[in-house]
Amino acid sequence: MTMAADMAAQDDCPYDLDGDGVTAYNELLFFMMDYGVDGNTDHDFNNNGFRDFEDALMLSRHLGTNCPQAEVQATTGNILGLQIEPVDTLAQGLSDGNDTIPAGAITYRLYAVVSNPEVTIAGVWGNAEFPLTLNAPDGLFFSSFQTVSSGTYFASDVTPLLVSVFPTYGHASWWTMNHAPGEDFQ
Repeated sequence: MTMAADMAAQDDCPYDLDGDGVTAYNELLFFMMDYGVDGNTDHDFNNNGFRDFEDALMLSRHLGTNCPQAEVQATTGNILGLQIEPVDTLAQGLSDGNDTIPAGAITYRLYAVVSNPEVTIAGVWGNAEFPLTLNAPDGLFFSSFQTVSSGTYFASDVTPLLVSVFPTYGHASWWTMNHAPGEDFQ
């Protein structure tokens, strides 16, 4: 009888992999065991025959939820489009001894336009079928100070104290999700 009750609970909570009534971050550990192994269809949420990245995305939408769980829809339809907004145009060139930015260079901000103000974007990625690409015909400006070993350019890698000494650094390109350099990440 206990086993039947456990199975019933699991049916209304398929993303609670350890059966504790909550889909928490430890579920990712259970999910990653035997990830991508041929013939392993446990936690194959999209029923395509194997545990893959799409299944991980489905699981991630339920993190932090309690059982029973209603199906959380994919992000399709929540992001209506992208909005690019010019923030600053350099009237004259800017040089600080390390870098030079020509006159007319424009600083932009790129925003996701969402269908509901409660939507939170937790990540942006692509895969072989739907690659993530960004085309900047005039290029992006990266300061000589942006030499992080990972090769990534995130707001958390920017040192705000350098901006007052090296003004071109304040115009460098970087990626962020809801915070600017120097702000606490939440």
